[in-house]
Amino acid sequence: MKKLLFILFIFLWGGVNHFTSASESAEFRVHIRNNLYAQEVEITLSRVSLCWDYNHQISNSFLGDTKYTEYNDRLGWDFYNAAQPYDDDLALARYKCSSKIDGLSFDYFYIDYRTSDLPGSYSAAADIDVYFNTANGNFYWNEALTISVGSSYTIWGLNASIDYTTTGLEPYTPDSFDLTSSNNHPYLTWSHSSEEDYWTNYAIYRSVVSGDNPPGNFSKIETVSKYTTSYTDNDFVTGSPNTAYYKIVAVNGTAESDFTATKSIGVAAYKTGNEQTQHTYELHQNYPNPFNPSTNINYTIAKNDFVSIKVFNMLGEEVADLVSSIQTAGSYTIRFDAGNLPAGVYLYKINTSNFTNAKKLLLIK
Repeated sequence: MKKLLFILFIFLWGGVNHFTSASESAEFRVHIRNNLYAQEVEITLSRVSLCWDYNHQISNSFLGDTKYTEYNDRLGWDFYNAAQPYDDDLALARYKCSSKIDGLSFDYFYIDYRTSDLPGSYSAAADIDVYFNTANGNFYWNEALTISVGSSYTIWGLNASIDYTTTGLEPYTPDSFDLTSSNNHPYLTWSHSSEEDYWTNYAIYRSVVSGDNPPGNFSKIETVSKYTTSYTDNDFVTGSPNTAYYKIVAVNGTAESDFTATKSIGVAAYKTGNEQTQHTYELHQNYPNPFNPSTNINYTIAKNDFVSIKVFNMLGEEVADLVSSIQTAGSYTIRFDAGNLPAGVYLYKINTSNFTNAKKLLLIK
């Protein structure tokens, strides 16, 4: 009797197999089980994040695909292959895997491929096999372990041969770049609105010409941290008869974004070799305050120095590390996003070799 029940279970789980050859070598495979009544099974992989291609460049493609079957079948999605750029379904992005049976929605889960370790370390060992039971609409690992609805997985978490690293993924271009005059110096501001993006720094480029001539060759004049969204160019005072042109890129390791639009402003002269712009150490009150969920913190350092700015709760526990780098003398603005913190009073503190100060900020929700 036990033997008969075991044979019946195997039949109900496996049913009649109808595997398509196109899915044999696919990197992401869904095995359909228990489709005993020729129901239409629809499995969709849909992109739900920003995306990077085989060369780690930003891409608007690779949206995923939907596949159908009325059999106990194997459905496959291929990873990006430079040799076959028109037949790919997946790239470096986060995808939602969802299911329907005869048009009715059932389980879904997420899988994340956003690591610059791909595709270099991709091999057959990185292939993912998932099972879908038509009898109950559930996804499984290894035909046994249920995948919880709405759960999230990563390719590096599922396969130890793949590392999680985002250095080298092309960052998005900074937003809202503007150029004005502040304290008689060119003052640059920008933002970075995409929270899913990966970037480590910003690089500022400048070209100075006589009169109102078009820009010549640009030179990189400064690299600032990812938390910095403003820069004062103390090499020039604003005025005439020269023109200074500026543009900015976001940097992520060895990768750079496209340049922002070029902005220009009239400047009077170079700062001479023995002239020094005088700065003082200052930490300004954040604005806005109270805030929800983000606020700006302005500060000035008097000389090239190592700067640390951290945020603490009222128990003295560190909740954010905003700046931890060597910076040149000048004024800076950083944005503090407290979207993942509870409402309350927090303390932000600056430390340099010659200056320490702290101020309170109020997060409301």
